[in-house]
Amino acid sequence: MGVEQNICFALERLGFEQRCRRARELAGKAAGLEREIAEIDGQIPLWDRIVFFSDTPDEKRRKKIVAELARLRDKREAIEQGLTADLQRLADEIPPVEIGQRIEYIGRLAARPLRIRGVRAPGGIRVKELESALRDLSERVTEIYLPGFDHRTLERRVAEAVCAEEAARTAEPGSHYHLGVEPVRMRELVAIVAGRLRAGDLPLFALLRETGKQEQRVVDLQRALAASEEKVGLLTRMNPFSDTEVERERDRLADRLAAAAALLDELLAQCLELQEQALELYPPLAIYQAVGQALALLDSMEPGVEAGLTPEGAVVERKLAMPRALLLAAFRGLRGAYGKAYPGAPLLSEIGPAEPGGKLRAQRDALLDAAFAELDQRRGPALLAKCLAHAYALGGVSRQLQGLRSSISVLDRIAVWSDTQEEKEEKWLQGKRHFYLRASRDSWQELLGLARQVAAELPPLRLRDLVIEAGQAMDSLQTDRGSFRSKPDCTIRGKAELLQALEEADRVLRLGFGLRADRQQMMEDVASYLLGEPGPAPEPRMFTLGSYTQAVACVAKRLDRDFAVLHRRIFDAQQRREVAGSEDEGVSRRISVWDRINVFSTTPEEKRHKELLAEIAALDADLRAGMLQLDRLFERALQAYPPAGLFFSLPRVAEAVRELRVECHERKVKKGARSQSRYRCSLNGKKKARQALRDWTAGFVAAFGDLPGCAELLALWAGRDLRPEADGWLDWDPRDRPRADHPWLPP
Repeated sequence: MGVEQNICFALERLGFEQRCRRARELAGKAAGLEREIAEIDGQIPLWDRIVFFSDTPDEKRRKKIVAELARLRDKREAIEQGLTADLQRLADEIPPVEIGQRIEYIGRLAARPLRIRGVRAPGGIRVKELESALRDLSERVTEIYLPGFDHRTLERRVAEAVCAEEAARTAEPGSHYHLGVEPVRMRELVAIVAGRLRAGDLPLFALLRETGKQEQRVVDLQRALAASEEKVGLLTRMNPFSDTEVERERDRLADRLAAAAALLDELLAQCLELQEQALELYPPLAIYQAVGQALALLDSMEPGVEAGLTPEGAVVERKLAMPRALLLAAFRGLRGAYGKAYPGAPLLSEIGPAEPGGKLRAQRDALLDAAFAELDQRRGPALLAKCLAHAYALGGVSRQLQGLRSSISVLDRIAVWSDTQEEKEEKWLQGKRHFYLRASRDSWQELLGLARQVAAELPPLRLRDLVIEAGQAMDSLQTDRGSFRSKPDCTIRGKAELLQALEEADRVLRLGFGLRADRQQMMEDVASYLLGEPGPAPEPRMFTLGSYTQAVACVAKRLDRDFAVLHRRIFDAQQRREVAGSEDEGVSRRISVWDRINVFSTTPEEKRHKELLAEIAALDADLRAGMLQLDRLFERALQAYPPAGLFFSLPRVAEAVRELRVECHERKVKKGARSQSRYRCSLNGKKKARQALRDWTAGFVAAFGDLPGCAELLALWAGRDLRPEADGWLDWDPRDRPRADHPWLPP
């Protein structure tokens, strides 16, 4: 029996899956009771809370629910404590379980926002904490499987020719019941890796040498291109029709540099692939390598900015660490390395059902799944691999440069007339780092461009971008500032861009969400649908419905035939109002001026006129009351399909923007004995338009939730398997637990 079967058998013996399922069921019931308590709290008046000597039925029900909630929490806590103790014993008995727990702990840390210099993420994790957890995992892996391991020694000794003899004498590592594979010393590990490289068709050494040569070519071409750029004069740069020999030479060098960089990308990808194949023979080494790659990416995190929306409808600039998607991809690689090291051994968070989310969460998850599928089907994985290759190379070069700089003395720095070998190597590494830094940023921008394309094709994400664009255009609205001697034009800058964003949002709501009619027309269509034979109401998927007919059916499911009857009654009343108004106009024309003056007699026409006025007043009162009731019912029904409410309220925002006006004010300024005119422009209506847009944006956030931007979308895509929160029995800190001494570990 292998270690994977050993882990599965131990979990089955503990009844782990059933206990997890039971604990999560209790958590779901507790969440439902908490929501019920919140609803009851909203129904209990203040006076009933003050009168403590008697309980209303709602208060009695609340106390009963609170007692039930406490009982459920106690049950769940007891299950969690038992699971925690059992997992502690299991991790002490089987070290791969502890390694898996550490990997999940790191994944939960990585799923939280990252706090770096310049980014203060609320509830985030500091880089030092994440780095410490990674280094602890690396030390634990080497302690269990690779005593006395040093990666620099491994790289050097594997490259030596003596490895061929060692590889010939060494077979594959043996299996172990508790560890998966036998621990190995450095000599054995060198032989295993070298044997894999030489026995198989893996020309890694030759490929590494070729990669180094290609890096040198790229650095040389960079320097030559920079020198060629300096030879091009300023006037030549400004002249678009210039075609000198120096410019042609610069263009040729740029083409050669692009071709050399593309070839280097291919070599880097091949090196990473061959290294992964070489490490497959001893899987714990792959875990160690994945930890090193994650540490390299931590060093490359930089502060970035992405626009977002607040629940109040304001557009804000959110600072976050970028490119976080690459870091999360590295942690997914760490989970993959664990799966390859112990195939069939589950990570504990994957056991049992996930906690269900609400309808908004389900719609958001479906939307993200669609975006992830698009990224997977397109060039997303290839671009992500390219970004990771550049980031790994940049991290490696940065570490080499840092180590080399520490070896250069102050005297060597002062002697500027000569360079030592270390200083020459430093300059070469600086050029190499500059290339990888630019290449990593370019590849990240390429990946961001792909995310923008995907977001533009999904209506909710496209609508989010347009809402942010409209908010930014609203903030930038302005007219001519200052005081002018002559009367200015006083134009509004940014109004056209704002209206264009709103028109595009209207187009997305029409085409992407199946909406086409105005509010009154949709009321009529819903009433007609209810008077017919309504079928099963469709459910929105990814916040959208495919057609206007489905939107009508979705809204109608919140109503009954009484709505249709009320709508018909109002329609009939409107018809009678029109007939009565028309008749009253005819009767009024037949009443002469003398009949109107003569108050001592009433003609039949005057009598009919009074009757019609009374009838019209009664109809108007009925219409107002009916329309208010109809509008209230319809507004409540629109909650079944929130995009419809946004669609009907968007014209009010556009109208408020169109009403923006600029006024030119004149004032007289005395200058000595003379007075001069000064003109000033003022923008009127911006406050009203901004409030209208913010109210509409707040409705958008309430309907769709906090949808991600492009950088956050890539981070969610790359870290889709990571969970920021864990169940109580999994949410542990390895620094708080002692390390177990296993008798089978090497001394």
